[in-house]
Amino acid sequence: MATMMPLLAATPMAPTASHKPERLAWPDQLRGLALVAMVSFHLTWDLAYFRLIAPDFTEQRWFELYGHAIASTFLMLVGVSLVLAQRASNPWPGYWRRMTAISLSAAAITIVTFYVMGRGFIFFGILHCIVLASLAAVPFLFLPTFAALAAMLIAFALPLIVHSPSLDGPNFWWLGLGTHLPVSDDIRPFLPWFGMVLAGIVLARWLPLTAWRGPILRGAPGRWAGAAGQHSLLIYMVHQPLMFGTLSVLVPLLAASPAMAPRAAVSPFRSTCELQCKAQGRDAGFCARACGCLVSRLQADGLWQTVQSGRVTKPQAQKVANEALACIKS
Repeated sequence: MATMMPLLAATPMAPTASHKPERLAWPDQLRGLALVAMVSFHLTWDLAYFRLIAPDFTEQRWFELYGHAIASTFLMLVGVSLVLAQRASNPWPGYWRRMTAISLSAAAITIVTFYVMGRGFIFFGILHCIVLASLAAVPFLFLPTFAALAAMLIAFALPLIVHSPSLDGPNFWWLGLGTHLPVSDDIRPFLPWFGMVLAGIVLARWLPLTAWRGPILRGAPGRWAGAAGQHSLLIYMVHQPLMFGTLSVLVPLLAASPAMAPRAAVSPFRSTCELQCKAQGRDAGFCARACGCLVSRLQADGLWQTVQSGRVTKPQAQKVANEALACIKS
């Protein structure tokens, strides 16, 4: 599973005159919006896994960058939240409570995915990264901003410079300085991702406290985003099992329904067909028409179910090729 876990950071707080911490709207809402993006990322992966969309849809470069952008947002908010929380009268009890909760969640993810996914289990995903990054970031809360900025640049640069085969062993996979990343359904190595936490520290130091108080969204959307941001760990732990479990029940029911089965299969077939067509240098409009034509011809010829089953004889394969050629020329 190409899972991309969210970063679940300290809740940004700031002291008031009575030393009672106030909740800052901007970070909470931004974390809530990032959670929405994360859910869409995982839902897309689930749809591809169950072949409700093209199976290779999630292998596209833009989708990978989408996942990196979501992870970067969460990780940056960790650094921001650490700085803002430090301004409270006594932030450390809350810090250790959150660290304990995230550590236990990371351990649970590792154990469950080890038994469910086997070789691709998650041994150092983003939850693991936040635990280590949050510990490593503590000294920078007491150092000048320049130190955090310099460390951030080093964290980003090292993986581009250092590629050592001696760091390819399992004991060093978490570091991110080997010649290749190991097989895992979610791998967020310490480097360069620690750089995003340091970037958050730098950003929080540069911006005044008032910049974090104002909301991104107002009204009901703002309240929902803020509430989601305040309960990010809970949302992460339940959303993917809920979505994946629901689809695992619904998809076999759709496949068993004569009315729904063909409709459920057309979308991924057309998406894959169009991707292959565009890879040959043809424009999107042409590919959409040609692939729609091919689906219609296969259904009319009684070949659709055979193609979907994957059990195509040589004469049938030739007929499919002929139909595809006819659609290209039409």
